[in-house]
Amino acid sequence: MWETDDNIVSGNNVSGGIHLNNCSFHIISGNFITKGGLGIEFCDNSTISENVVNENPEVGIFLEYVNNSIIIGNTANHNGHEGINIQGSNNNVISENTASYNNFTGIIIHNGDDNIIVENTANHNNYSGIGLGNTQNGQVLNNNCSFNGEGITLDTDCNTTVQSNVFNNNIEYGVNLMGASNNYINENTVNNNGNMGINLSPNSSYNEIVDNTVNFNGWLGIHFNDDSTNNLIMSNNCSWNNEGISVRTQNNTISGNTIEYNSGVGLHFWNSDTIDNTVSNNITRNFIYYNQNGIKFSGNSSYNIIEGNRIIDNAEKGFWIEFGGHNNLIFNKTIINNLDSNAKDDGTNNQWDNGTLGNYWGDYSGKDADDNGIGDTPYIIPGTTGSQDNYPIW
Repeated sequence: MWETDDNIVSGNNVSGGIHLNNCSFHIISGNFITKGGLGIEFCDNSTISENVVNENPEVGIFLEYVNNSIIIGNTANHNGHEGINIQGSNNNVISENTASYNNFTGIIIHNGDDNIIVENTANHNNYSGIGLGNTQNGQVLNNNCSFNGEGITLDTDCNTTVQSNVFNNNIEYGVNLMGASNNYINENTVNNNGNMGINLSPNSSYNEIVDNTVNFNGWLGIHFNDDSTNNLIMSNNCSWNNEGISVRTQNNTISGNTIEYNSGVGLHFWNSDTIDNTVSNNITRNFIYYNQNGIKFSGNSSYNIIEGNRIIDNAEKGFWIEFGGHNNLIFNKTIINNLDSNAKDDGTNNQWDNGTLGNYWGDYSGKDADDNGIGDTPYIIPGTTGSQDNYPIW
């Protein structure tokens, strides 16, 4: 159908596909389409609803330069490429569709802005449940993307909200940001993924990762890769992973997270330093309980500020700085009942107080004769460097 408007295409059983080009104000509804898919190009203000587009050799539903349209209640399963593929299209609503068991991605949008993807099911796809590439100002809300290669992939996206989705049981990642910045990832359930729950690949910056549940993932709960900076990681639950949160970069804020029962390290820093000697990562008010090790600095992890955290009941060390870690500031923490040692410092020039306030140590044996709330003798930090907390909290 070419260059015609205001048509209704409904109730057809089509082998060979339906294709519309350069037309608008259509209703395409209730069709059963095989061996060619549904292709719509240069069409606006249309409704595509309740079509069954399964087992096509390439894409199930393909939209290109389609704007201000509604794609709702369609089934696009077992297709040779994507279930639903949308290119260069803006201001669309993609809602209540099922796009599963496709060879590539369930629902993918490239080069489109201001699209809303809501309440779709995109499971058992070989690549991603939902994939966004070079898009802006999108919303991904209340979708279920499970048992895929990846739950959702954001590739060079920005200003996208990913909220209240389920990204469980995917082979690699629940959420994968690839050079994606200024996105808001919140209130998602990201559990039981084979590799990582939430992965920030290089150059993914200025994102907010808030209030997510990231548990039981095969390796890492949340991972920051190289050059992923100025991110806010706040109020997430990262538990029962191998490592809760892993950081390989600088200038991020990690605050108010619950990090428990991870079999390796609760919060692990790898070579997280900064060349210009400015503050690197701010780690504040996290609850780090029942891990193998609470916080660990590996490699050249330097110039971090670690303040106001509770590190309790970890099976080995509460806080461990390995050789190479230097110039970190650690203060105002509660460190209690970590079985091997509450802390160990094998680095250099790390400060365990800020000049007036140190940390609360569960095994501190000193006194506070003047009752000023600070111990009268330093707390000695085990390790090779002879570090000490000069102002232990009484």
